[in-house]
Formats: sequence, C-alpha cells, structure tokens
Amino acid sequence: MFEKTAKLAVTGMSCGHCEQAVEKSLLEMESVAKVEADHDKNRVTVHYKGERPGLEEIILRVKNVGYEAAETWI
Repeated sequence: MFEKTAKLAVTGMSCGHCEQAVEKSLLEMESVAKVEADHDKNRVTVHYKGERPGLEEIILRVKNVGYEAAETWI
C-alpha cells in the first residue's frame, strides 16, 4: 500500500521512450514504488512512501531528465 501519491503535469514527453525515461529515473529514487507516465495526457503519477523523496525532489528529478513538471490534480 502506498502512503502518498504525487500527480504531475509534465510537458515535453512525446513518445513511449520519453515515458520510460521519466519512469526509470523516478523509480531509482528511494521509497518510490510505482510510476505511471502518459505522454498523451502530459501527466505522471508517482506512488511513494514516507517523507522522502519530497514533491520538490520528484519535480527536480523530472526536470533533470529534460521535461518541465509541476504539481497538479488532473
């Protein structure tokens, strides 16, 4: 069971490869259990436990992969 869910609006993803890059990067973070990226809807959902990573760290990780991200409740 997941304790927290972050829903992000992510721009710049244009294909399945983009989704995989974001998912792989986020899954490398401690406590992240599941990531669902959807380039058609420009969204990423991250399921994680505990206080770390924080939302800011998750957003920064997406930006470091090359995409813009912001918290949203789509």
